[in-house]
Amino acid sequence: MRASSNTGTASNDGTAHRQVRGIGIPHSALHIPHSALILCLAVLGGCANYTTPLSPPAAPTTPAQRNFDIVWEGALATLQDYRFPIDQQNRRDGQITTLPVTGQQWFEFWRKDAATPHDLAESSLQTIYRTVRVTVSPVPGNQQIFAAHVEVFTSRSDRQTRELTDVVQAYHLFAIPGRGMKLEKMLIEQSVEDIPTAAITPLGHDKGLEEKIALDIAGRVANQQQSVSGGPTGPTGKPE
Repeated sequence: MRASSNTGTASNDGTAHRQVRGIGIPHSALHIPHSALILCLAVLGGCANYTTPLSPPAAPTTPAQRNFDIVWEGALATLQDYRFPIDQQNRRDGQITTLPVTGQQWFEFWRKDAATPHDLAESSLQTIYRTVRVTVSPVPGNQQIFAAHVEVFTSRSDRQTRELTDVVQAYHLFAIPGRGMKLEKMLIEQSVEDIPTAAITPLGHDKGLEEKIALDIAGRVANQQQSVSGGPTGPTGKPE
């Protein structure tokens, strides 16, 4: 049997045909129309695009918003300066809360959360936890000016002190920090959430630390307002 020819022929109406296995197929049917090709490329191109991300929040436009942001950012920076890890930030309620941390020890000269020598001695002899809550709210009589109200809650852990039971644990206690997870677990302070509630005794407010943090926030806010306004600010938050 002789194979059929694949050469093109012309029909009576002038349409080009290609012989495929003896069957005449119009030459135009073997090509995708340009319009369909363009449509497919457009669809594929549209599928490759990602959703445009939401735009960032607009900058404060009113004096009240600007003053709130200055106090809010000043409170966050001050808490971080005191090495209090931030737990929650609720701008709607104007509240910032921190995680509980143990009090400053006598040898931790880089910390400043012990407001008095008595507080330093107390936290050095037993485990004292402190948690800070800062509330940013308008000052009485002026809804345009905001101030930070600081609360420091203290509690004492009544859990027994961890003891060394072998020479290896004593060696790791004086090893160079960062060598091994065992040392890290021994030196890192456990969170209050890991301690049973019955082993925690509330001690009330730390008034001295509250005043200390509040003064630092006020000073940071005053410096920021002065840099924004270009001059010193008065008690109302406006340039003098």
